[in-house]
Amino acid sequence: MLTISRGIIKPRKQEKMTLSVKNAIIDDLLTKRPSGPFGTHVIHEEREFYDSNSGTYKTEIISTNCDNFGWSNKQLFDLNIHTEHSCKTYICKRFYNEDYVSSLTKGKKIAVSRRTNRLWRRLEAAVDAVKEEGGDGIYRVEKRWFSSPLGYLVARDKETAIAMAKLFYGFMCEDGKLVAEYVRSGDYSHVRKLNAELIESAQNDIKRRKERIDEIKQTIDKKNLMIDAIKTVDRGQVSVTAVK
Repeated sequence: MLTISRGIIKPRKQEKMTLSVKNAIIDDLLTKRPSGPFGTHVIHEEREFYDSNSGTYKTEIISTNCDNFGWSNKQLFDLNIHTEHSCKTYICKRFYNEDYVSSLTKGKKIAVSRRTNRLWRRLEAAVDAVKEEGGDGIYRVEKRWFSSPLGYLVARDKETAIAMAKLFYGFMCEDGKLVAEYVRSGDYSHVRKLNAELIESAQNDIKRRKERIDEIKQTIDKKNLMIDAIKTVDRGQVSVTAVK
């Protein structure tokens, strides 16, 4: 069944992604039939899909005359909800003021799951498209198949980001499998903050490992003392036995 709605959400495409704009877009996407940006005419249609999580066929609402109910891929990417987990975390905090789903009652957990499924299905394709294309902004550099970032940098496009990653971080990845993933819009001031957090994390990790080294050295020293004591006892007992 086709239905038509006009966009009533006030944030326009050129507006900065403030918290209020972010919440307004997400509120729209969480409705059964999103209206899109102000001035958009959205045609909705029901579509059946197979849900691999439940192993059943379900029905969802899609927009047939425009992608993402009128929202651009970049607008949805700039919501900074790039995984299903971050989607669940946002909903849990936004609507129930809890950091963890485990803190919620059974009924609220079901509501979080339902909202997460709907929102992520409407974000995933846009997020993947922008990550693949890249853009002018911040990139996270990491080894392929590893989740921990090596660092962040600013580049005008993905090709430039990959070239910069190889230049600055290539020595840390001898097999050449470096990945530069587009994270968000931003400039060097944002990158400095992200890199500062990485540096602090690395320094704390080094400190913990050095403390562990000191503990290991102390254990080794004690073991050596124990060995020396045992040898002394053995020599003493041998001497006593010889005298007898």
